[in-house]
Amino acid sequence: FSVLESDFGDLSVVSAWNSETTVADIRAGTNRNGKRLIDIEGSYDPEARKLDLNAQADQLPVEALNSLLDIFASDINGTASGKIRLSGESGNLVLKGALFAENTSMKIDFLQTRYTMNDSIRFDKNNIIFRNIRLSDEKGNSATLNGSVFHDYFKNYRADLLINTDKCMVLNTKPRDNDIFYGTAYATGVTTIKSGTNSLSFDISAKT
Repeated sequence: FSVLESDFGDLSVVSAWNSETTVADIRAGTNRNGKRLIDIEGSYDPEARKLDLNAQADQLPVEALNSLLDIFASDINGTASGKIRLSGESGNLVLKGALFAENTSMKIDFLQTRYTMNDSIRFDKNNIIFRNIRLSDEKGNSATLNGSVFHDYFKNYRADLLINTDKCMVLNTKPRDNDIFYGTAYATGVTTIKSGTNSLSFDISAKT
């Protein structure tokens, strides 16, 4: 079983019709190399075409986020644990809950900087929320991430992020990345990242 090119192992699904509630009760789970990554319980209402699933994740790989956050980041890896709920009609599914990212890292493509985090990422309807997320650069220097990645039921992603850095790596580019300006820079200050469907902007106010 895979989602967005991320492998979750073997998926087992058991469904039984509940005549009292007139929904299909669902239990599911994945097993990858003998480890259960996720357990799911919930129901599907065929008349209303609504899904309601609760999931418990245990060191779930986060590589699937590469497709969701490719508007500004890449090479996302690590694991996440926590509880999430997926509900709603097909095509209008809502994801809520929180996952604790464990040794998760990502590269900010425009800056070519890599940051690592061990903190909680929250999901609320049309947002992926970053609230006072502590980041570390490749040298162990710290930064704090706040903001959201908005989506229209997992389409049309838009980012609005604020990164506060403290003597942290903010640039790590080579001439092939941008021949106008490039190099490695450390800075203390604020970086704002905003993106739309076909746009991406960085607003940096910092002291090197």
